[in-house]
Amino acid sequence: YRSYQPRFGLAYQITDKTVFRSSFGVFANLYGGNQQGPTGATGNWPYTFPQGVSGVNNGIPATFLENPFPGPSVGSTVPLDCSQCLNVEHSSTRNGYVEEWTGSVQRQITPSTMFEADYFGSHGVKEWSQVIDNVAAVPGTDSYLNRVQWPNFASYVSNDYAESMSWYDGLSGKLQKHYSQGLTLLISYTWSHAIDQNDSLGTGQTFYQCCLLANNTRFNLQAFKGGAGFDIRHVFSAAYTYDIPGNTGNKLV
Repeated sequence: YRSYQPRFGLAYQITDKTVFRSSFGVFANLYGGNQQGPTGATGNWPYTFPQGVSGVNNGIPATFLENPFPGPSVGSTVPLDCSQCLNVEHSSTRNGYVEEWTGSVQRQITPSTMFEADYFGSHGVKEWSQVIDNVAAVPGTDSYLNRVQWPNFASYVSNDYAESMSWYDGLSGKLQKHYSQGLTLLISYTWSHAIDQNDSLGTGQTFYQCCLLANNTRFNLQAFKGGAGFDIRHVFSAAYTYDIPGNTGNKLV
């Protein structure tokens, strides 16, 4: 049921020139890196551990893909400091999703001119983040390894902690004139606010997740709730095209 993604739409004609539209949808927030993170063998001691070979096949080929590691596997007798540990908190390992909803009113002013007012909202649920939970509980002048809970592990043990949230609310107005009498016009203004608990940037090839600093007893994610780093409150844009009546050789005109 966590992959259930319903979408609904509603359109209602109030008058001959006025239409109301609304929609709601749920979208899974997944891409390849998310799925590989919790399932790949990334050093989850003692269940899996990495092995590597180098300096082979420089002369006569002796190492082949069918058997790159001759002999039994040899693991580490102590936990390895992995740079990307897996999440050890099972209840927070899940697929994130985004809820989106809209409401709009369109009004025809002239046969070629339309005004539209829109509201758009979204809520990101169970989004991934890195929680820096293995930190020193108290300050000191000695090595911080003497004051952390798990000194043999990296600073983020609950990696890929899928409990972060995000919010967005936006209001926009648009005036659009289709081509008539040589003129097309499009003017829009958006007033919005993006809120989250940590920022992230993702593409098809790479992704980056920022970190949340937490103590060793609880994850106070609400303390990190605030305006997103990519929040843009006001956006205004305008575009027009006008065909000058008649021909002219004046460059300025």
